Parts: sequence; C-alpha cells; structure tokens
Amino acid sequence: MGLEFRFIDKEFTAWAGMGLMKRMHDRIDFSSALEACELPRQKSNRRYSPNQLIVQFMVSVWCGANRFEHSEVTRHDPVLQKLFGFDRMVNFKAITRLFRKFDQATTTPVSGRLYRWFLGNLNIDHLMPDLDSTV
Repeated sequence: MGLEFRFIDKEFTAWAGMGLMKRMHDRIDFSSALEACELPRQKSNRRYSPNQLIVQFMVSVWCGANRFEHSEVTRHDPVLQKLFGFDRMVNFKAITRLFRKFDQATTTPVSGRLYRWFLGNLNIDHLMPDLDSTV
C-alpha cells in the first residue's frame, strides 16, 4: 500500500469543522451581541468574561456535548483555545455558575436583547412563507 507516516509540528484537533463555525461566529459578530446583552459578571478571582463562558459552552455543544461535564473534552483542546482566542479554557463549573445567575429578572432583558439582535439581522426578503394545514 505504501503509506508514509511522519510527524508534524502543527497542532490539530478532532473538531475540524470548528474553523467554519468560528468564521460564522465572527461574521455575524456574535461577541458584540453578547457584550450588548449585559450578562451577569463573574465575581471569582479568575474573572472569565461571561462572553467567553457562553461561547465556550456553545463550542462544546457544537462538538456534541449534551451535559455540562462534557465540555471538559473541548476544554483540553489547545487548537480550539487558540482558534477562539481564549487565554485559558474554563472548567465546566464556571459555566454552570454563570447559568445559575440567570433568574426571571436577568433572563428577560438578556433574551430580549438577543432576540432584537437576531431579528434585526435576519434577512427574509428572498423567503416565501409556506403554510401547511397538515397535523
């Protein structure tokens, strides 16, 4: 068969599609939308930005996580860390601490701002509604 094996000095990841997701993230300027939402601030010594916590959580979900603990897999991936520009990746407990800060009084304005951002950037000029009465 003649396969050649050799070592390379470049980092690689099992999550190759994340480069495309990062480009989408940058193109829609999701970080600015999160900044405008006035997310609850962390009070820990490390003070990770809420923006990073949300984005790192989303990256984990995009990579297949369906429990907070599963984000540990992507946390230890240096390529994802570099790709998304994080100095350090957070532990899943930091993400859960952020989500625990959301109550009705916090969630309502944040979701309202995100919905306004999303709907304000949604371009439906070329779409046709399709109504179907099938149940």
